[in-house]
Amino acid sequence: MAIEVFLSSVRGSFLKLGEPEEYKPGDGRPRWSAAGMVLKSDTEQIKKVTAAIKAAALEKWGPKADLNLKGIVVDKNKCCWQDGDNTSVENYAGHWVINTHRGADMGRPIV
Repeated sequence: MAIEVFLSSVRGSFLKLGEPEEYKPGDGRPRWSAAGMVLKSDTEQIKKVTAAIKAAALEKWGPKADLNLKGIVVDKNKCCWQDGDNTSVENYAGHWVINTHRGADMGRPIV
């Protein structure tokens, strides 16, 4: 089951929403992508995203969800939700950042 979270007043970064592009040139898998920046002071939206991540983990791993999440949320290559203060992107400071992508075979994203 897909879990949908609708966020508002999110600042976009690294937007690739015109035509899908290959993440790695030559990989044959074009996709759209974007990063959304949520101010750390926006606790309601942060709670929404955190709850959705926990719900997805619970659905996938059941009682092992909390244990599995501990190893995932600290790894930027495994989790789409990152503390902007811990990235090399200067403008991410003071934000939580959600990285998203959608394969071209799934159709254009609704923005």
